[in-house]
Amino acid sequence: MNLSVKAARTITSVTLTDCKPTLEEFIAVVKFGAKLEFSNQMKEAVQANRRLLEKFLEEGRVIYGVTTGFGENVRYTISPEDATTLQENIVRTHSVAVGEPLDRVQARAVMLMTILNAGKGHSGIRLSTLELIRQMLNKDLIPFAPSEGSVGYLGVEAHLVMAYIGEGKIFQDGQPVPALPVLEANGLKPLVLSYKEGLTMLNGTITVTALGLLALYESITAMRNMELAGAMCYEALRGTTKALDPRIHGAKRHEEQASSARNLSRMLAGSQIGAKYIDAKVRDFLRETIPFVDNDRFLYPDMEYIFDRVRDCSLTDILEKELGELEF
Repeated sequence: MNLSVKAARTITSVTLTDCKPTLEEFIAVVKFGAKLEFSNQMKEAVQANRRLLEKFLEEGRVIYGVTTGFGENVRYTISPEDATTLQENIVRTHSVAVGEPLDRVQARAVMLMTILNAGKGHSGIRLSTLELIRQMLNKDLIPFAPSEGSVGYLGVEAHLVMAYIGEGKIFQDGQPVPALPVLEANGLKPLVLSYKEGLTMLNGTITVTALGLLALYESITAMRNMELAGAMCYEALRGTTKALDPRIHGAKRHEEQASSARNLSRMLAGSQIGAKYIDAKVRDFLRETIPFVDNDRFLYPDMEYIFDRVRDCSLTDILEKELGELEF
């Protein structure tokens, strides 16, 4: 996968049409705060599907979770007057997650994935419902949602929807507070759930998919920085760049390994240290230079500083300014 971490950070606006953003666009919205917009094509698809659902209701069709109860209660018919209550109750009864809450990026990822899941024009959800989530993302209003307690769906999503309807909590200054005053202070009205909407926003593997995409992005980021760290270690340990000879790596059917070797070669090209010690042996250097440890010190501050530089990709940004974009 050719992912440009830098590109994700520089995207300022993402417009959804088919609800299939690139990974860079997904990360731009959830991690770096790019503004989210809906295209007219997406809006029409959502509205057309909603009109179809309303047509079916006018025809008196039996639809699971819309005109019937859920699960074992499917045998019971739900009147139009109780439609909102049915959707609100499934949200309230599933708001039982526990543990540490989702952090800002994780919560935003689930919110965006809810839009992507329901915005394709197949779910029957109203456009106004998706618009509220979009505006909350753009205003960086983060619902409080505990992260544990289910098999990967239902529980976490329910806490998000509780915030949408004004009954849950939203983070403000790092603390969860009642959602309704926060929504009103930002010019937003809480949702009044209609047919199918509670079920739509709870059902499906929304959370695990969202968190999986975050994990993918973090893995790619780590890979980029791992090679940079490897190049730095080469010089610090007087490693020989002979080990990066493309003939060695071309003899194996591991293209990713060969790609890493090419990246390291580019990073170390022109290194005076590398040229000086091209015939050196790392084991000899270690034996000569590392004394027995008499005094110890905490390495935690140094490690945290390095981790921060890895997370924000500032090291790879500097490197790619000199070498151009690396292979990944």
